[in-house]
Amino acid sequence: MRRSATDALLREGRMEQEKQTMPSNAVDVRGLAHRAAFARLFERFEALTPGESLELVSGDDPRLFLGLLQYERKGLFDWIPLENGPSVFRALVSRREGTVGALRRLTEALSEDHRRIGEFAQRAWAARLENRFDESAHWFLFFAHGLARHLAFEEKELFPLFERITGLSSENGPTATLRDEHKNLRALLDETRRAFVDPATDVDPLQSVLMTFLDHHSRKEDKLIYPEAEKLLTSYEHDELVERFQIFDL
Repeated sequence: MRRSATDALLREGRMEQEKQTMPSNAVDVRGLAHRAAFARLFERFEALTPGESLELVSGDDPRLFLGLLQYERKGLFDWIPLENGPSVFRALVSRREGTVGALRRLTEALSEDHRRIGEFAQRAWAARLENRFDESAHWFLFFAHGLARHLAFEEKELFPLFERITGLSSENGPTATLRDEHKNLRALLDETRRAFVDPATDVDPLQSVLMTFLDHHSRKEDKLIYPEAEKLLTSYEHDELVERFQIFDL
């Protein structure tokens, strides 16, 4: 089954769940004029305490909201795209400790994204074990989208930057190994995605292999790539890359 068809089946399960209830942290701005939508988002964001999140649901590309947050609340939030249309767009907006205008570190943002992707996966597996298949499909879609986005950002932005500032080769340096691992991760993700559609399929063996490999890969990045980026980039370069990561999507 092609990936688009598989994702469509997973979305059907997630949409069935949402017919029954929207997530309690959802801010649904579909149908609102931009000004009213901005006001609703900021009202809910200001009510968050550090560590809390809201799920923005929009009928249009939500990057307008991201741009406004980057201007008005820079340094105070994390933005993670969850679904990129065509009819529904979702993003997870989390409140952070800090002061308005504070500069961010790319390594911190990517490490937090590793953690968040793992959290989505854990929720997907836990719901499936309890036979809550619609909820499980909801979280698996977020996990799959988040992982694919993270891998693509590293390949398009982080790895070329690392190669340029270190002078290491893209063909036989550490990024070559990491790119090969990305291919393996995508293959494992696609295989798990296909199995996930059928509630009768035992996905535990695939899940175990995928998450073990992902954990090994993330630790390697934490050891080989992130420390060098931390040392060699300026504070402003870190912050610019965080903003590019926030807006980046597939």
